Amino acid sequence: MSPLLDYTSKVPVSRTIAQIQAKLVEHGARAVASGASAG
Repeated sequence: MSPLLDYTSKVPVSRTIAQIQAKLVEHGARAVASGASAG
């Protein structure tokens, strides 16, 4: 298995999340749940 790439991007996190959610919906997702915890 290839090692994980370690690089940075100037793309805002919100745009990346929106693109992932759009692809999920495009492929039939009816809901996308997310969560976060402090710390």
